[in-house]
Amino acid sequence: MMLKTPKILIWGMLLWFIPAFTQAAPAIVLEETWNQSASMGSPLGLYLDILEDKEGRLSIEEILSDEVSQRFVPSQSEVPNYGFTDSVYWARFQLSNPLTVEQEWILEVWQVVLDLELYIVHSDNRYIRKQAGRVYPFAQRDIPYHNITFRHTIAPGEDYTIYLRNRTRSIRFPLTLWSTELFWENSQKASFELGVIYGIMVIMALYHFFVFTAVRDKSYLFYVLYIVFALLANLSATGMGFQYLWPEWPWWELRARPIFLGFSAILALLFSRSFLNTKEYTPVFHKIMNWLIGVFVLQILMVFMNLTLAYKMLIGFGIVWITILIAAGLASLKGGFQSARYFLLGWLVLLGFILVGLLEPLGLHTNTFLMTYGYSISWVLLFVLLSLALADRINILKKEKALAQEQALEFQRVLNEELEKKVNQRTEALNSSLKKIKQTQSQLVQSEKMASLGTMVAGVAHEINNPTSYVYATTHNLKNNISELKQLIFDLAGDNADEKFIQMFEKRFERLGRNLSNIAEGSNRIKGIVQDLRVFSRLDEAERKPMHVVDGIRSTLRLIQTQYKKEVEFIEDFQVSPEIMCWPAELNQVYMNVIVNACQAIVAKQKQTGEQTPGKLWIRTFFEGEAGNQQVGIQFEDTGCGMSQEVQGQIFDPFFTTKEIGQGTGLGMSISYGIIKKHKGMITVHSQKDKGSTITLLLPTS
Repeated sequence: MMLKTPKILIWGMLLWFIPAFTQAAPAIVLEETWNQSASMGSPLGLYLDILEDKEGRLSIEEILSDEVSQRFVPSQSEVPNYGFTDSVYWARFQLSNPLTVEQEWILEVWQVVLDLELYIVHSDNRYIRKQAGRVYPFAQRDIPYHNITFRHTIAPGEDYTIYLRNRTRSIRFPLTLWSTELFWENSQKASFELGVIYGIMVIMALYHFFVFTAVRDKSYLFYVLYIVFALLANLSATGMGFQYLWPEWPWWELRARPIFLGFSAILALLFSRSFLNTKEYTPVFHKIMNWLIGVFVLQILMVFMNLTLAYKMLIGFGIVWITILIAAGLASLKGGFQSARYFLLGWLVLLGFILVGLLEPLGLHTNTFLMTYGYSISWVLLFVLLSLALADRINILKKEKALAQEQALEFQRVLNEELEKKVNQRTEALNSSLKKIKQTQSQLVQSEKMASLGTMVAGVAHEINNPTSYVYATTHNLKNNISELKQLIFDLAGDNADEKFIQMFEKRFERLGRNLSNIAEGSNRIKGIVQDLRVFSRLDEAERKPMHVVDGIRSTLRLIQTQYKKEVEFIEDFQVSPEIMCWPAELNQVYMNVIVNACQAIVAKQKQTGEQTPGKLWIRTFFEGEAGNQQVGIQFEDTGCGMSQEVQGQIFDPFFTTKEIGQGTGLGMSISYGIIKKHKGMITVHSQKDKGSTITLLLPTS
């Protein structure tokens, strides 16, 4: 009886012998047109044979043995990907140069590899060994480039077998074979593209830093720091950091990425807490974020104690914290915070790229572009969307502030309108009463002033006129008596009198005569002053009377000139002197007020400037207008200190004065204005500061 061979044994034997009959991957032939071939610059996955060394103990000599060499299996994908594993993987490909000239080739590895060994094996099993990776100094690389590169020259007619030993956490073979010329052309393009991405991140960080200095919102500070650490994490992920920032520190290169990513996560959580104001609106998420911040602080510390555990914590909580941020954004958006839509979209984009990135180590996709740029692009998109969220929040706050201000202004406007109505009513009543009070007060002051002036003038006229008349009469009688005495003395002396005696008496009587003449002249001057006072006051004239314009001006000048004769030069230019109907005493009061103010302005300017020469006051009279409607003009022009526009606007207000306390009542020009209006005339003022003033009176002639 024949024994039947078990089926499982047959299948096992077939599987054992399959590798021996498996056809190896095709060789890469460096022909004259290889720079333009499809394999140039493309992934070499389909040209690779792969071997898994589970224990990681195989040496190159063992790999070259026939027994192990037959276990290599051709790759079925452009980028062989074996996910996270503890195994060591070997890859090999054939390289042939049938030309008569040597060819230089560059092999680029599109992955940050922990430890990569390259063996260039000749046909007689001689080999050249090269090493690269994050555990070796950057200067050890064949080419100073952020990706791992190996450069070698193949002699004419030579055939090489290239072996790669990959020992890292995520096994992939993203390999590209370049000619020297195309490599540098592509490397410049790749560096430029990464530079653009990093430049955008730097510009965004600087821009938001300047915004932070302006608005002092801590959300912007957290955001700027988040961009900075995310940029450092990207530089570490692409190898740029190892190339430019820490090329001599392999120890730091192994730890930089988890540290920067840990800080990025912490700052992202701090930014999200501040931006969404989770403490007030979503306290549950606020507590979760605080807990996650503690986890990432522990993860950063773990980098220095157990790097493998630190990576596991980073991977394990990486999806968690982003998911929490998305959930917090959703809660804020449902709560009515519209800026959260950009915030939510940004983290969804980053989460999508992270999930795609996780699929790649698991071998579920081999897209070279996503492997190279996806990580950096996702951060840039996130930062753009978060910037839009911040800008949108500012716009919303501005709109809310503007709306609140508009409502407050509207409420205030309504209140102001109601208040204004009441105030206007009260103001009209008060203004009316105040106007009447001021008019009455001005009239009372004027009447009191005129009454006091009248009393003073009457007393002066009475008290001075009588003794003056007595002195004048006595002087006249004394002159006659002295003449008679002189004649009597000469008669007694007779014709025989001594000539010297007669001359002595003549001199004495001549001196006595001059003294009497001086007394008589003084008496006449006193009588003239009394007469001017009576003309100035004219207290007995309660009705309008005709008066020559110049007469009142001259009588007023005579009263003032004595006080200011040293400081002021009075220049009279009386071209006309018509007779007008007026209240003479009131017009004289106007002349007095205007002339005294002009003299005081001149004296004030002299004190300010220290001038010694007298100032000038021109007093002119002239006709204004045509016949039938003619007016007489009286103009007072001085070289005093002048007035500002503000003072000119208030000069006729009652109780307004620019003089020191006790030196003016502020009623002079107000009363003068009322008197001129009473005469149906006009008074105008033109003045320049430090130049002088001109006051013009226009009075009707009929």
